[in-house]
Amino acid sequence: MQTGAGNQLLGRVVSIKQDVLFAEVTLKLDGGDQIVALITAQALSDLGLTEGRKAYAIIRNSDVMLAHADTDLTFSTRNHFYGKVIKTQSGPINAWVTLQLKSGNTFQALVSQETLTDLDIKEGEKMSAVFRAIDVILAVEKGL
Repeated sequence: MQTGAGNQLLGRVVSIKQDVLFAEVTLKLDGGDQIVALITAQALSDLGLTEGRKAYAIIRNSDVMLAHADTDLTFSTRNHFYGKVIKTQSGPINAWVTLQLKSGNTFQALVSQETLTDLDIKEGEKMSAVFRAIDVILAVEKGL
């Protein structure tokens, strides 16, 4: 599957919790990482999601927030991953930051140049990537 999203990860549905309006879907990625998505009950039905089905988690780069791994902050986000910065690519306004997890999975974040400087983000730095469950878009391929 090809999209313009920087974060597109294939996983398998391991858990679904549903009420009348929404469904919380947990995907397990290769390497063991888990991503939680909050989607509408209608989307759950439309996608035909069931436990064991493969699905893609798509997260926009601008929805991924970064913090130093040793921060004293606790986040209310459902998705919180630790890793190491393996690449930064700076422009005059914004920068791409690629974080690699122990599992080998990667997340890319779009941050302002000011944030890159203020947080002193550089290759080799241990960071956390956090994003909300509602910011995860799920997609399935026909036949998967």
